[in-house]
Amino acid sequence: MNEIVFVYGTLKSGQRAGWMMSRNGEKIANGTVSGKLIDLGAFPGLIRCDGQQAHGEVWSVERGVLSLLDSYEGEGVLYDRVKVDVTCEGQVIQDVWAYEYRTDSSWEHKEIEGGFWPEKKLSTTLL
Repeated sequence: MNEIVFVYGTLKSGQRAGWMMSRNGEKIANGTVSGKLIDLGAFPGLIRCDGQQAHGEVWSVERGVLSLLDSYEGEGVLYDRVKVDVTCEGQVIQDVWAYEYRTDSSWEHKEIEGGFWPEKKLSTTLL
């Protein structure tokens, strides 16, 4: 049985760990969730909230792949795997897995404006 996963950072297509998704699943669509992305340095974190949108990709993976993703994301330590609703092309997909950052409310987070990570595309042109 397959599970649906929303990814918004290093697991996205073309990012440093995107191979984990492409080797183990099938991309369904781009989508958004209610929430904001915060800058954690080399990767982003998702914090669910109303009134803002975090952009990412929706993937179908076999259930066994979730343990691989849990290990990569530091599930239970840095992130919690939670169910979210994802909007794709005007339609809502319910009960999609996503990794939400385990925020410490005493720490000030830099929000990623516009909800896209990375904020800027890296150039592939050599100078």
